[in-house]
Amino acid sequence: MDRAAVLTKVLAQVPKCTGDLETINDVVEVKEHEQGFTVIIRQDCEPKHGEGPQMRTTYTYAVTPSDVRLVEKKNGF
Repeated sequence: MDRAAVLTKVLAQVPKCTGDLETINDVVEVKEHEQGFTVIIRQDCEPKHGEGPQMRTTYTYAVTPSDVRLVEKKNGF
């Protein structure tokens, strides 16, 4: 499993922002280890007219060849 495949799997699992907010996902970190990968995604939800982030969530996922699992979710700036 390469980095691109891992990111594709993870980004498919990250929930979208609700309402009229635009979803902006940034990859913060990708770490490879014996069991697979750990991926941290920072998501900003902001108005489509650019008033700055209204909500920020950081998701940490554990990824193996057969599974993508959310291990931590932090809200806030």
